[in-house]
Amino acid sequence: MVGPKSMTYPSIKETHYPALHKRRVVFVVPHGAGSNDFLRHFPELPADPQLQNVWPLFLSYLEIERDAGATEIAHAAAAKLAAHYAITALVVELNYPRGLVDGGRLRDHALRHCLPEPLATGLQKKMLDVHETSLLYMDRLYESMAHDHASFLIDVHTMASFCPVDATGQKKTFPVSFDRLQEYIDQYLHAHRYRCQRKIDLICSDEQGRKLADTMLLATLTDSLREASYEYLENEPYHAAPMYLSYQHMQKVPSISLDVPKHLVMFGNAADHVLDQLKIDPAAIDRLAATLARGIANAFARKPFFKRPDHP
Repeated sequence: MVGPKSMTYPSIKETHYPALHKRRVVFVVPHGAGSNDFLRHFPELPADPQLQNVWPLFLSYLEIERDAGATEIAHAAAAKLAAHYAITALVVELNYPRGLVDGGRLRDHALRHCLPEPLATGLQKKMLDVHETSLLYMDRLYESMAHDHASFLIDVHTMASFCPVDATGQKKTFPVSFDRLQEYIDQYLHAHRYRCQRKIDLICSDEQGRKLADTMLLATLTDSLREASYEYLENEPYHAAPMYLSYQHMQKVPSISLDVPKHLVMFGNAADHVLDQLKIDPAAIDRLAATLARGIANAFARKPFFKRPDHP
């Protein structure tokens, strides 16, 4: 889907995987987009003198912040649901770089503080307008899902394979700023030294530990991951805080969020990965996608959905 005018930035990409079954899965990928389209659309960014002075570093930052592999996971799982389980699927990609505008957050928390202050101030409204388009899209998506016979939403992320730590050895990250861009990147590039390797995170609860995810979907995905020998945790390192769209998704529709360590879908060993130069492993994507599709299909099979007269 693109905006109504040619000059409007296309915030959303939709891909449909049709099938005979009326049941539907929507995969939302908020952080999978690269930066090339966005940088072309906003020439103020590459033209800024302060940013030009650190341009290679800035591009590395944008790539590190990208959920590399998340888009491929979503498309592969959607294709398998349609082909092997006759379940219709839709992949929704937010088409702007998370390092600049976080499509997985609500409006007041979306802008990242990675730009020189004058440039950030000048672009604030334009970038928030891009984000607002996706928020309005999500509202329409929730409404359409409310009319579905049965549907699930899967919020798909990938993350760095190791947790950064602070000077005391505690797991901790500090927020990005233009003045500390190199330090921000280094905390991820050097995190493998501390060996706090992450597992798949099934994000299903808020910060108080209250379960928000669909209980059947959580149970069947857990079973499927365990059967395939994937290691996973719930809400570690992330939970569904109210500022995240994952929280809103789970409040509005039957859904769950998952965050996959990048080493599970990339070539090479996790400790050797250079986070801005990762290469996707198609076989690893396929194996994980098959596992997720099986878990999602089992949730449909086991959950007693309400049958309306127009959906026998």
